[in-house]
Amino acid sequence: FNFPDNAQGRGVDVYVIDSGLDTNHTQFAGRAAAFDLTGNRNGTSTTTDPNGHGSHVAGIIGGTISGVAKQVNLIGLQVFDASGRGSNAAILQALQSVSNKVKENGNRPAVVNMSLGGPRSQADGAFQRAIESLIQQGIAVVAAAGNSAQDACTVSPAFIPSVITVAAANTTNDQLATFSNVGSCVSIIAPGVDVPSVRAGTKDGLTNKSGTSMASPFVAGVMAALMSTGLNAETAKAQLLGSAQKGIMGGNLKNTTNTFLLFDQNLGQNRNGNGTARNDGDGGRQAERCQAAF
Repeated sequence: FNFPDNAQGRGVDVYVIDSGLDTNHTQFAGRAAAFDLTGNRNGTSTTTDPNGHGSHVAGIIGGTISGVAKQVNLIGLQVFDASGRGSNAAILQALQSVSNKVKENGNRPAVVNMSLGGPRSQADGAFQRAIESLIQQGIAVVAAAGNSAQDACTVSPAFIPSVITVAAANTTNDQLATFSNVGSCVSIIAPGVDVPSVRAGTKDGLTNKSGTSMASPFVAGVMAALMSTGLNAETAKAQLLGSAQKGIMGGNLKNTTNTFLLFDQNLGQNRNGNGTARNDGDGGRQAERCQAAF
């Protein structure tokens, strides 16, 4: 991804609800901040990512080397501990924090990335209300479809209709990733196998991960890029979905939309083409499976 100067994410905030953010990594170039919502920390400022998952995700969104929207502002909201586990309460607090911070920032354009998920539960109503409130506020919300090769409609928050739910593709063979969740709740497919991005705890290191956790931030980054050109979230979403590549993915789609994310660096919109990705086995997928307690 190499966008025009007016589509690099400048002026857009992307909130990464995840395991934290290593703000000292050179790929974030002074554009990142992070807040810890785990335990009793209540949003204390932090600079570390004890798990590494959130930093990898953020690097795909906006890293200077591995990122889609290289000038975006990144805000990490830590809801998971070093083992990748967290609470419903922390995630709901993070969603409310996004709403508050966007208001504090004068309603600056914003995207939320949720590379997390778990089985449907009694907490779904609260999640859906909180997320739909953000969308009504003009904030785009992007979520991972999940990594159990099952119906994404059985997973939260992927089931929520107003969320942009992202499945994962192996772009080396144009196949839906075998681990990716599927079905009618999927909005779009993006690269999710063997994706290089930020390695937390290093100055400038990279690592490769696989999972729908890695596919979701590609879409969040493109949304940020589109919104940095002046589009609101609703219009950017319509362009994202309407101009993506249709019908190129093989594999066991199981009623999944055959719509693959691409971005045209010359036109500033999605186009036909091929992506690239690489593999480090199950590391990224395992991180996503154990992140959420819901």
